[in-house]
Amino acid sequence: MRAKVLWWYFEDLEFAKFLSIVSSIQSGIVTIVRCFTATILPTVLTLLATPLLAMELGPGDQVGFSIVGFTELDREVTIDPSGTIHLPLVGRVQAGGMTIEELEESVSEAFALETFSIQGDEQETVWVSVDASSVLLSVASFRPVYVSGAVETNGEFPFRSGMSVRQLHALAGGSAFVTEDDRIGAAARLVAQRSVLRAELVTLEGEIDRLNLELVALRGQSPASEGAAVTSNPRVNEWLESRAQFREIQQETTEFSLREMRERLEVLENLENVNNEIIRSYDEELARARDLNDRGLTTADTVSDAERGFLAFSSRALETESEAYAVRNDIALTDQTLKEETAEELAAVLDELLTRENDVAMLLAELNAIEIEMSILQIEAAEPDEEGEETVSIFRIVDGQEQEIAAEMSSTVMPGDVVVFGLSTDE
Repeated sequence: MRAKVLWWYFEDLEFAKFLSIVSSIQSGIVTIVRCFTATILPTVLTLLATPLLAMELGPGDQVGFSIVGFTELDREVTIDPSGTIHLPLVGRVQAGGMTIEELEESVSEAFALETFSIQGDEQETVWVSVDASSVLLSVASFRPVYVSGAVETNGEFPFRSGMSVRQLHALAGGSAFVTEDDRIGAAARLVAQRSVLRAELVTLEGEIDRLNLELVALRGQSPASEGAAVTSNPRVNEWLESRAQFREIQQETTEFSLREMRERLEVLENLENVNNEIIRSYDEELARARDLNDRGLTTADTVSDAERGFLAFSSRALETESEAYAVRNDIALTDQTLKEETAEELAAVLDELLTRENDVAMLLAELNAIEIEMSILQIEAAEPDEEGEETVSIFRIVDGQEQEIAAEMSSTVMPGDVVVFGLSTDE
């Protein structure tokens, strides 16, 4: 019996040691996790985010803009060829060559220095100030990366932070032999693509010219002397003339309505003045009738007749005043409606103009990539690689100038890069 009890004792002792070891392991794991989340994880996340935040913005990048509490101002804008973006309330802002954090700081300062007028819930004008911390900017998307040369798929690929040349090479389908016929075919394709883009660019530039002239007209300015052509495109001139005529007819119709209402108001105001004089005489007559009745010189019927006359004419005078008030209200509403319609039309033209300018920025970026590809094809034709040798070149815009960057498969790709892969034939 004593032996059995001792065995139970040692068994319980071993189990207690086991529980103690498990508890120590759990405590160690918790300590490691806490240490990781408190020190190592933030550092890793910072290192992962730093390259993206440190990248300089350029034409073709899309920037997300928002202000806390003003969701109607949320939008994504594209950096135009001049390196600027158009934001609500503050207008044009320089963005090219800046990081997203630098741009956010610059825009926040611009908002903090001014007060702005917006329309309230009841269409009233409200002046507001924007706190700098409420302005939020982010990179919606960077400009794409362009691939050309001895790969299966040439063209543009979405940029991803940390992308290497080797990863881009894999996305493009890997190496492909490029013969002279391939070069000729690629050159012909690029020439055709360039012609199409140039035609689209001419069309967009014409649209921008037309919208700018429409903007000038809406602001009440005269873009050219009467009867003179304002553009070289007769169709655009015809459209502008028809728009001007339409606005002139609208303005004449509105002015005619306002003139009629003002004439009617003038008549009613004159009638109000006459009514006031008549009411004054009725009031004096009623006062005399009451005085004579008090002295017993007239009957109560005379007083009643005077009161009925006073009340009847007062009622007619009140109708005149009501009509005059309605006419004044109609005049004010017509003026307000005219201003609102003009403001809405102006905003619509500005939005369309901004869209067209963004489209031009994207087209110019594509044309620039095509020009680089065509120049590379000419270099490859003049200086063929050694047989079987695989090469890579990166062409990057630095300080507004295109530069060739020495590259390897492990090199990191940046937004807007044109990566050219070379691979000689066995011929």
